[in-house]
Amino acid sequence: MLLSKLTGHKSCLISLLALGAFMWIHAQSKDTLAAEIQTQTRTWNHIETVLMSAEYGGRSGVIERWTHSPLITTVGASGADLSFIKSLILNWNQLLAGTSIQLGYRENAQADIGVVFADRENFKEISAMYGFQIVEGGVGFAGTIANYHHQTKMGLVLIDDSLPERERKATIAQELYHTLGPINDSPYFPSSVLFEDTGKASSAIKLAEIDRKLLKFLYEHLKPGDLQPQMRTAFDKFWDKQE
Repeated sequence: MLLSKLTGHKSCLISLLALGAFMWIHAQSKDTLAAEIQTQTRTWNHIETVLMSAEYGGRSGVIERWTHSPLITTVGASGADLSFIKSLILNWNQLLAGTSIQLGYRENAQADIGVVFADRENFKEISAMYGFQIVEGGVGFAGTIANYHHQTKMGLVLIDDSLPERERKATIAQELYHTLGPINDSPYFPSSVLFEDTGKASSAIKLAEIDRKLLKFLYEHLKPGDLQPQMRTAFDKFWDKQE
């Protein structure tokens, strides 16, 4: 009789433990799923923000990017600036391998993207020469011009030449990256070169994982003129497969 009772208690205990384990695993699965959905939502919000709207107004709701390999030149750059820009070009071209786009550098020549180092007080005058209107007070600026097919034809970057080295590099990386298509800033990923939130700007001098994936996504799976529905379809289909 005692053995029977003990056996019954043991079976009950095993059942309770099994039920508890199932409930714990189920709860963990729900937490994992919720976290994945939250990450996916944040990623989509970031991509929509940086690709579908401009920091200073202008284009909205449409993809604009290069369809030919742009040449970059500099005005007023130091030797250190030039070395850093060339290192960015080298690294970014590795990400763009397999696409039709490769960045190039040409000194003292006609180019597609001009990177100008100047006194901040001259930003407004310089930008106006190319038809841009800027918000005064920033330490950097990036603007692009596209044709009616939304193919980028020209880019301008302005960098405050009084910036200290680290901030100078971070500003170069952010503004030059803007000219490739992700034209807006975003508060969603602090490690991104595009990060900006309540006045706090990115200090990154190299691309974060989100930036690397975004650049490949833009040039491998999106085309000029794509609207939000096309971008969402491509995001759902390709983003998680993107390296």
